[in-house]
Amino acid sequence: MHNKSFTVDDAISIIGGRNIADAYFDTGPNSLFVDLDVLAAGKAVSEVSQVFDRYWASESAFPTQLLIPGNGTGREGFKARVGEVSKGGQFEAYQAAVGNSQMVRRLRDGELDLEWVEVRVVSDDPKKSLGLATLRHLMYPRLSRLMGTPKKSLELVSPYLVPGKRGLDQYRTLVSRGVRVRILTNAMEATDVVA
Repeated sequence: MHNKSFTVDDAISIIGGRNIADAYFDTGPNSLFVDLDVLAAGKAVSEVSQVFDRYWASESAFPTQLLIPGNGTGREGFKARVGEVSKGGQFEAYQAAVGNSQMVRRLRDGELDLEWVEVRVVSDDPKKSLGLATLRHLMYPRLSRLMGTPKKSLELVSPYLVPGKRGLDQYRTLVSRGVRVRILTNAMEATDVVA
């Protein structure tokens, strides 16, 4: 499970690759990570919430306290740590960059052009991590069914693309039929996990 979503009041969701660490917000001096996110509204938000709820209620979910023991400082300790971090130069530089961002200004002022499209939310079954999910409930077969057979183009963005022989054969078949296939994935320099 590597789902990432941030949903507010079941009204809007930010979905994508956003990890929570300085490097993923492009704040470090040697950062090569760039996360792409989607802002969703409408029916997709309730679908994102349903995915979250399925994982929350699954056998793979554990209370945080079982995985990370508390340090005894509680909420006050957390507030103190946030205060320390927010006084650092790196935080201030990032805050200034966000504050000066043309995109943030346009979003705040209601001037950002949004692209309204029909979407489907697809995720693996929470049972996948337990080895109990059936093939038809996994992401790739579901995406293939939704995608159908492209006639003109296929554009895929995934930092974790491992198509295997079967997937490569499918892409080759599409290309042989004249379908333009474009795949954007990560470079070896942009990962901290070597396969």
